[in-house]
Amino acid sequence: MTKYNSIISFVVLGLFLFISGCREIDPESYLRHDNASKLDIPISGSLQNPAFSPNGNAIVFTRFRNGYNQEPADIFIFHLAENRVDTLVMDGSANVNLPGSSWNSINESIVFSSSRDPHDEIFIIDDNGKPGDEQQITDRSDYMAYEPTFSPDGQWIVFESHPVDVEKQGVIMKLKIDTSITYQALTNANDDC
Repeated sequence: MTKYNSIISFVVLGLFLFISGCREIDPESYLRHDNASKLDIPISGSLQNPAFSPNGNAIVFTRFRNGYNQEPADIFIFHLAENRVDTLVMDGSANVNLPGSSWNSINESIVFSSSRDPHDEIFIIDDNGKPGDEQQITDRSDYMAYEPTFSPDGQWIVFESHPVDVEKQGVIMKLKIDTSITYQALTNANDDC
């Protein structure tokens, strides 16, 4: 009797799996517990580092063309209500914004880093800009600069800096965008921040 029950259970389980596999899956049954939903952004690649616009109507993000963190990388703005993508920066290098405070409401600009030759530096672009409109902010021959963010008033950027081709000795720096006040170290190189 036990062997017979095992066979019946196996057949019933097999039929259940077959029938379950044949039915159409209800997308509502796969909602996340936090009610988040995927944005339908019509471009391919690894989309990363989303940051809301100051008014909440759009996001800026980085797209790595060849997969996760594989250069080149471009920066786009996705307009939520219109389901429209605008290209902001695209030059063949790794252009990367940070999530969070990369889009500033006061100066209506977006700050990002770029791996353009000779090494990583910080750039800024108006939020309605086009490829080629970006302006380089940092420019030091011996130091790389990346991972920038705006101060709340939009007058300063804070970023990570390293000697060129050195992974250690990281320093958190700040710089006034109009360069009226030059580079200021906020941490010590020995701390490797």
